[in-house]
Amino acid sequence: MNPANNKEDVHEETIRAILNGDETPTKRKEQPSCCSPCSSSSPSSSSSCMIKKQKKANIDHSIKKDDPILLIRSFKDSKHSLRLSSSSIAAMAGFNPYTNLAKLFMDLVYQGYVGQMLLRHDAKLLGIELMSEQQILLQLAQKAGKDVLGAVQQSMDVSKGKVKVKNVQDAHVLKKVIVDKVQTSSNLSIGERNVLQEATRYNINTGFGKDHEKDALDMYEKQCGWEVTCRNEAIKCWKFQLDDHGKAMPMDIPQSSYWKGMVIDPTIAEIYEKGHDKEDPKPFFSIVGVADGIRDELYHVGSTTSDEKDWALRHVVVECKHRMEKAFIPPPIYDQIQLVIYCMMYGTSEGEMVQVVRNQVSPQDDNDTNSKQDDVTTKITTNSTTTTNITISRISLHEKDAMKHYQNWHDTILPRLTSFVHAVYNVRADDDKRYRMIQASAEASLGHGDGSQWWQILLDECPWLKDCDIALYRNNSHNNNSHNNNNNGKNKSTME
Repeated sequence: MNPANNKEDVHEETIRAILNGDETPTKRKEQPSCCSPCSSSSPSSSSSCMIKKQKKANIDHSIKKDDPILLIRSFKDSKHSLRLSSSSIAAMAGFNPYTNLAKLFMDLVYQGYVGQMLLRHDAKLLGIELMSEQQILLQLAQKAGKDVLGAVQQSMDVSKGKVKVKNVQDAHVLKKVIVDKVQTSSNLSIGERNVLQEATRYNINTGFGKDHEKDALDMYEKQCGWEVTCRNEAIKCWKFQLDDHGKAMPMDIPQSSYWKGMVIDPTIAEIYEKGHDKEDPKPFFSIVGVADGIRDELYHVGSTTSDEKDWALRHVVVECKHRMEKAFIPPPIYDQIQLVIYCMMYGTSEGEMVQVVRNQVSPQDDNDTNSKQDDVTTKITTNSTTTTNITISRISLHEKDAMKHYQNWHDTILPRLTSFVHAVYNVRADDDKRYRMIQASAEASLGHGDGSQWWQILLDECPWLKDCDIALYRNNSHNNNSHNNNNNGKNKSTME
């Protein structure tokens, strides 16, 4: 992995360390029953372990002076300082059907060092051993057989950057090989197969995207003619508090070194002026994130085009997304919401979504499907010719924009986000709800059932999610289709 990609991975792991606090359940004894389910969280790297160990060492020194029981009790009753990832905000507001929101919700309930103490305390009372997501996948893969175990380990290597995937065709072939091996295993239930399939797809997709992000931004620079700076450099923290009416308002300008000397867009500055309050230093919640890059843009502000005073410079936030099939026009709403948040965090009204598709260009025209697939499979480990297409979509917070992003943030997303955070604090404070959540997650993590009981804990707290496009409905539909396909296959075999 080149130094640039290492640098980007360090920032991703730093954000994960900030969100998860000082310890995450990544090193647990391997037992038949478990609690930590498979989700969209990428595996921890050595850099994140170093960060976490250093933070834990600093906190352990002060923790010894306090009673752990009192710490846990105080944590359960606290209703402040929850940290949210900017990439997860759309899912929390009900706009991302591909996020395991039940898993995300549970992670927030047990967030941070003391939160992990509470998790271990609850799991011990229920007789549940904690396992990391990687341990769960490897346990299921081992149950499926040697071939599946090797395939799953290969997908983990792609996610960690140990195995390079050059284009979407190579990625699809690799995923198909793994999925076929999982599907043909007779030792797995339908739910267990789905857990392995979703995890391996995610590992390959995310590993593929991270590996080529620098190249995509370099191509974007050449196309737009402006240098992209601050590439994953400034991790921002945007704090919110509740006003007298229970409405979440920003406490201050997002903190980071990039704000020094920066001219803030007047529309965005209004947000901070309304919500600024120095009397309460503890936020109700904070949004943490880092954009892929920032560039400048020359735009017209006057009545003529000949006078220099009629032109000015402004910042444009750049967010890069790798697609496995094609670019979407317009980009998915959950990606737009993430970019809108970055625009407000970076104090500008303009952003550009860069969608990247890396395709393979075959040097020969061969109509034999099997030989083509063999060529692609071979080229995963050799040299293949790749063409990269990028699609740029502008996102604006101005009122004239058809999507009304600025208005929707205030009218829809922020109120839903506030409700979601209240739900986290409510479940954290309720022993019975936490116990039911852990038990349901232990079942879902190994593919037992459809996970509806796990989701129900969240839906009871946020009933408005029932009317949203969430992963629960997508997964149930997928499971039903898989069950029907398996039955059809059995019937066909019987008839033959």
